[in-house]
Amino acid sequence: MSPEPALKLHALISSLFTAPELRAWVWLHDAARPVHDALPGEVASKDELVQALLVGLTHRGLINDALFGALVAVRPLREAEIRAVAALVGCTPRVTAQGGAPLKPLSRLEQVVALEELLLERARHLRDGRFPVDLGARIDALISDIMAGGRPKAGEVVAKAKLIKPVGNGNFGTIWLAADEEGRDVAVKVFHLEKLGEGVMLWRFRRSIKAMSHLAADRRRPATIAPLLDVEPDGLGFSMPYLSGGNLETIGQRGWTLPVKLDCFLEICRAVAFAHQVGIIHRDIKPANVVLDASGRPVLTDFDISDIKFATKLSSAGGLGTPIFAAPEQLEEGDQADERSDVYSLGRLLHFMLLERSPGHQIEADPTLENLRAFPQALVTIVRRACQIDPARRYPSVQQLIQDIEEHQTGWAAARAQARRAGRWVRMNWAVLLITSLISGGSLAGAWMQKQAAEQQRQAAEKEAALNEQLKAALA
Repeated sequence: MSPEPALKLHALISSLFTAPELRAWVWLHDAARPVHDALPGEVASKDELVQALLVGLTHRGLINDALFGALVAVRPLREAEIRAVAALVGCTPRVTAQGGAPLKPLSRLEQVVALEELLLERARHLRDGRFPVDLGARIDALISDIMAGGRPKAGEVVAKAKLIKPVGNGNFGTIWLAADEEGRDVAVKVFHLEKLGEGVMLWRFRRSIKAMSHLAADRRRPATIAPLLDVEPDGLGFSMPYLSGGNLETIGQRGWTLPVKLDCFLEICRAVAFAHQVGIIHRDIKPANVVLDASGRPVLTDFDISDIKFATKLSSAGGLGTPIFAAPEQLEEGDQADERSDVYSLGRLLHFMLLERSPGHQIEADPTLENLRAFPQALVTIVRRACQIDPARRYPSVQQLIQDIEEHQTGWAAARAQARRAGRWVRMNWAVLLITSLISGGSLAGAWMQKQAAEQQRQAAEKEAALNEQLKAALA
């Protein structure tokens, strides 16, 4: 088979199946089953899977009328496309009774993975406006199959924990209080099934599990990042320790002193810095996502919209995050977020913690922060730098933000802030300083000249008196 038909056939099969669907089709149909055992493992991408399939079929001489007939049987709405590609390789689809057999039933996990793949395909097609004719129908069919399993109820086991009662709701899922196998309280987050077909929420939810798993696997993980305890086999739920201390939205009821607030903020910063170190940008740092354990220690949660540098990206139009706390560039275009976007959110979080209420929307490129006038100037300077509209003017890393907070706690930042204020005053009042300097300089010069003249007059008077004494002595 020449290169062009081979590429067309590769693209066709990729568009007809998700990876789980393709494996099921190969196993079920005589036209392709001989190459089933030669296919790569589950970790292979769909592109690798299709390539291996075509190589195996070519070597066995199985790219024939029966193969294309089996494709038409399982994807009848795509018959015209299939026949066009078949013609390129000199085949005419031949549909048989066996070829029309339904696909091998997928497990619930395979259904979820297949749906996720189709949703991503739909998101990509949104940009070019070219939708395969059966894409929507395949998505709807998978959603129907997944939802047929029903929503979890109290008493059921999810992620190896027995559900007790729902205790919270988020954009992506319901939080349940549950008990693990040893009777300890844990929290279980279950994806909202009614949002299976909404944008790429399913992909983001499963991606957040990948982020948490990556964080939990690192021995350096600080206690301020909650460990992932277990994941439901279908990937639609996970468990983590139950945190009973509420979140930072109720900071005004806690009676915290400024030092306590700063200690808490530093713990959050260190959690974010660690996430950055292992390639994860949180992108949703806000009071509701900082939960306290029974001892009052803060724990950073909710990685649903995090950006993972080591995983496949999806270029999606539109912003991400929570207004008031998310960086401007992130709200405009989520893909533009980087570590400095989390720095901005941390600055807004500190502003919130100091005020114990919302800091309001920021519209100034260089915020004046008038509502922080009662706080140490060094802290105001830190918040101002973190919350610059221009990312280039913010702290380049969370670690540098941490350093300034720690210096404030030891007193160094106060002196630096005073120096910055003095420098800013000089820049704003340079003309006044120049005139004052000139006037002061003129006054000093005049005084010096007067002193010199007086000294010369004194010396002349002394000389004249000495001459008079000499004359008197000579006449005598």
